[in-house]
Amino acid sequence: MNKTNVGVSKKARYTMAVSLVLGIAAAMLVGSPSANAKGGDEVPVCHMPGTPAEKVLMLPSSAVEGHLDHGDYLLGGGGGSSSAAGGDSCY
Repeated sequence: MNKTNVGVSKKARYTMAVSLVLGIAAAMLVGSPSANAKGGDEVPVCHMPGTPAEKVLMLPSSAVEGHLDHGDYLLGGGGGSSSAAGGDSCY
């Protein structure tokens, strides 16, 4: 079975991921380990994939679209050891 996202734009995938994250957070009604210091949500993103600088970033949702526009991509389950200062590789 081919698991490509034919016809689904990066922006649509981002919107779906953010909606899922926000929905889960609202359902829990408690603090989350992925909440940033200001209490907002964060999204795991593979930054600069395929380069020596590749790393996982936890970004506020407002910053994700800009990263997707230059080739970064969303991580499904928050894989890797991540932090705002940079985590392990995306794999």
